[in-house]
Amino acid sequence: MNAGGTAFKVTAAGKLTVLHSFGGLYDAADPSAGLLDVNGTLYGTSALGGSVGIGAVFSITTSGAESVLCSWPSGTDGEEPMASVIDVSGTLYGTTQGGGSASQGTVFAIPL
Repeated sequence: MNAGGTAFKVTAAGKLTVLHSFGGLYDAADPSAGLLDVNGTLYGTSALGGSVGIGAVFSITTSGAESVLCSWPSGTDGEEPMASVIDVSGTLYGTTQGGGSASQGTVFAIPL
């Protein structure tokens, strides 16, 4: 997989720290949306990566430990989540831009 991307933090003084470099085998790749902070853990989406390369939802700690929470197994379940997720009472909700029964995207929910 050639796609990558990084999660990073920048201090008010301008110091940049890379938390995680994406793109390894089964990792999230090509994150393009903002991150959501839920009780000190950051959550995001990536348009590529995951088990078959069509997107993933990941968590990352502020010290850089990253985990893939959801990876789409096929386009019929959705593909390429490119927007931020939201937290509603301990469940992450988001959308994909493609896949689904009409190939026009899906809405997903992931309990935390």
